[in-house]
Formats: sequence, C-alpha cells, structure tokens
Amino acid sequence: MGYENKLIYMQTLLDKIGVIDFKYKKLREQDDFNIFGILRSKTDEVRIHSRFIAELLNPTGSHRLGDTFLKSFLELFNLTVTQYPNARVHKEYNDIDILIRSGIKAIIIENKIWARDQKRQLDRYHEIMEAEGAQEIKIIYLTLDGKEPSDFSLGALKTDPKLYKKLFLCSYGNEILPWLDSCLKEVSTKPTLRETIVQYKKLIEELTGNSMPAEERIEIKELLSENDNILKASKIVKNWKHIKWYTEWDFWNELEAEISNDGFSILPNEKFDAQKLNSVIHKNRNRNPWFGIMIELAHHKDDIICLYIRRGTRNIYCGITVLGNGKDRHKSSSSEYDQLALMCKSTIERKDERWVAKKYFSKPVNFEAFSDKRTLLIADPSFRKQYIADLWSEAKAYLEECNIDGFLTTMVSN
Repeated sequence: MGYENKLIYMQTLLDKIGVIDFKYKKLREQDDFNIFGILRSKTDEVRIHSRFIAELLNPTGSHRLGDTFLKSFLELFNLTVTQYPNARVHKEYNDIDILIRSGIKAIIIENKIWARDQKRQLDRYHEIMEAEGAQEIKIIYLTLDGKEPSDFSLGALKTDPKLYKKLFLCSYGNEILPWLDSCLKEVSTKPTLRETIVQYKKLIEELTGNSMPAEERIEIKELLSENDNILKASKIVKNWKHIKWYTEWDFWNELEAEISNDGFSILPNEKFDAQKLNSVIHKNRNRNPWFGIMIELAHHKDDIICLYIRRGTRNIYCGITVLGNGKDRHKSSSSEYDQLALMCKSTIERKDERWVAKKYFSKPVNFEAFSDKRTLLIADPSFRKQYIADLWSEAKAYLEECNIDGFLTTMVSN
C-alpha cells in the first residue's frame, strides 16, 4: 500500500471512530448533570475527594452501613477490617488528608490529584503518628494514575527500606473506581446514597479518562479488530508521548512569539525549555511541571515586577510575581506589594508567597492531564493559533486591571 493510500486508510479509520464517538456523545449529554462538579472544582482534593472518601470509610458515617466500605477499601491493600478494630476516620487531621486510626495502628492517606508535593510531606506525617504513639503505620499515596511520590516528599522514607515498605501506591483509575463499584453493590436499598456514589464515580471516570461507556468501548474494539486496523492504531499509541511533547512545545514557542511581537521582554527565570518538557512527559518521579513564560513589566527599587504565565499540575494560569533583586520570587509576599495585590481585583485569594496575585484563564488547558477536548485540540495549528491569541488578549486585559503603573506612581508619591 502506497504512502498516500495509508494516509487515506488511517483517516477513514479515525473518521469511523469519530462516528461512534458522536453517537455516544449525544447519549452522554442527555445525562451530564453532576452535583460534585457544580458545587466545587472537579479536582478539589480536600473539599470534594478527601471529604467524600473519608465519609464513606468512616464506620460511624452518615451512610449508616458501619465498616462495610472500609472493609472493601482495606482489601485493596491485602488488609482486613479485623486488623483495625473500632477504627476511627479523621478528615484533615494535622494536615493529613485522611487518617484511619485503630489503637497503635494508623493508615495515612495522602490525596494528590494535581497538587504539588510538599517538602518531607509523607515523612512528616509519619513522624506525627509516631509522636502520637502509633507503632504500625502505613501510608497510602493516592493519585489519578498511581504514580510514586517524589523524593522531595518522601524525606527519610526514601533512604530507609523499612520505612519505604510502609508506602502503598493507589490510583483513582485502578483502585478507587473498582472500590466504588463494590460500594454500589451494598447500597441497592439506599437510593439517595446510591445516586451520590454513582455521580462521584462519573466524576472519577472523567478525571481518569474512563468515562467512555462499555458499549462504546465494545464498538471501537470491534472496529479495531477488523482487518489490520489494530496495527494502524498502534502507531498512534506508540507516538502519543511524542504528540504530547510537540503539542506543548509548539504552544509555548508560539505564545512566546506572540508576546515578543507585542514588544514585551521575556526573562529566563523558570522559562520552559526542552529539558523541562522532557522531565514532565518522560519521567515518573521527581518531575518539575512548574515552568512557563515570565514577562518583565516594570522595576521597583531592585525588584522586577513580572507577569508569569505558568504551567503546573492543573490548568495553566497567570499572575503577578516579583523577582527580588531579579532572582527570588518570595519577595512577592512582601507587605510592600499588598496594595498591588488589592488592585488585582479578579484574582484568586492571595495565599502563595511567590505570587502577588494570580488567576486562572477563562478557557484553560491542562497539559499535565492531556485529555480534555480543548487541550487535545492545541495539537491543531489553526486552533492553537487562535487559542494563543485569545489567551494573550485575556492576559493583557488582566494587566490593565492590575494597573501596575498606577501602583508605581503611588509608591513614588509616598
């Protein structure tokens, strides 16, 4: 088969998959109401996921089913509920997302969807439990895909084999979804609880890329089983990481060009490059997804006030940051910039010491997940060009609102 014929064949295969997807998309849209997504951000580890999971695990929870859900959860890790008699479940206990405590035994559950690891986080939680008299401690590190915690988070757990054996990896896709299925089997006579778990399960399926109904999976499987369709599809699978890499690489380079064309200077601080991109796409541990484009806006004394458009573990976002002496971003939390923070009215709450203010874009993309429609369409050059233009326009509108010139004038007059 010639090269052009192979391309036509591949396009036909993709078009057929598109027809199947369109059919089931209509069915999904008829039942897409989800109370969790409406009330909170879908990736809110604390207010949605940890609290809901903890409530199910709690033997004295409002579900009134005792340790039924805790039993099936412990079985995921070859543990039994009899090993944890009279277990108590705590939410947000000394910064621990979920804590299961039974006498001298403790299970720490650290819940990570997109939040970054903190310094010695797991090690510190282990020390807290030891200080409280726990002698048998296990740590469950819960993520979307079951990845390992970073060395930054592990601390002493990394270097001590005995401590490291206490760590269990858990994923929403491979463990939590089957656990929710087992929970549903227990609530046939409780319609409100059943529907709540069903909606939460749909949310997890969406976050983990498992939202495709079984019937659609079967149709696609049958299509790929025809002739040598599976061989064509395997080329897409083998090149998926390359697609991710070049999609994001093209995005940052074209965004940089758009910014530069407007006469702004881009600083080297925390700037995207091939090495950083290789790290986030090809590594499982010790990844650094926090990079982007930092734009010089103005000078105040020895500081540089910047607009930073940044990637992270969630959607890309932007904000005002300050480089103290042109280097250290922690100067952003100085009281000297409190007034500037107040002037940026539409920003999210000022919590991070490395930001004066920051905000999420109205139409964000998430390169970390690389699964939602808008992010995937960034691979299309025409879509990417328009998206970058819209994003940069929104960023410039945000700069006008922050009125940095007005802030500097006020500082001079004072």
